[in-house]
Amino acid sequence: MRIRTMLSILLLIIAGLVSCKNSDDLNSSNITANDISSSEKIPTLNLREVDEEGDLLTIQFKILDEESEKPISDVEIFLYHADENGDYLPAIPGDETTAKYSGKIRTNADGECLLETVVPRKYETNGNQHIHLHSITAEGYKNKGGVILFDHDVNDEVRQWATDTGFGFIIKLEDRGDEKVGELVIKLNKEKE
Repeated sequence: MRIRTMLSILLLIIAGLVSCKNSDDLNSSNITANDISSSEKIPTLNLREVDEEGDLLTIQFKILDEESEKPISDVEIFLYHADENGDYLPAIPGDETTAKYSGKIRTNADGECLLETVVPRKYETNGNQHIHLHSITAEGYKNKGGVILFDHDVNDEVRQWATDTGFGFIIKLEDRGDEKVGELVIKLNKEKE
């Protein structure tokens, strides 16, 4: 039993080293805000590995205040998704939030951050490719969660669900040769005092 516990702890440490980059790593991207839209470098969560299989994917997040539509800084986004084969490969069996492709990132002063990963595959015949937004949190704002869906892969039933619930965020991906690129604007509501 003790060996099993030690192995579980070791797996958590390894998953943390691979998936959740430290704050210095978050700013190591060669894509700068000047390439996208602002004057500050955009924090980047890179979940790709060298010689990664699957289609490369970059998503630019922009987090805004629902009322004022001004950017919100220091928003933490915790996300995860399946791999190019539709498997989560969690570090802790049964806990998808510890998937191989998981991590946290914070927005800059312009409310922006980037995710660099691979396009997840669907794991059910009639499922949709998606990325889980486990939590989107900012001081003074209501927590939010959801699922990022890709416009080219959303069936009518899921599209209706996303619209009705507001839990699904459907984005269009632009094909840029060896990678697909998308943008996602999310608006947060302030907490009631």
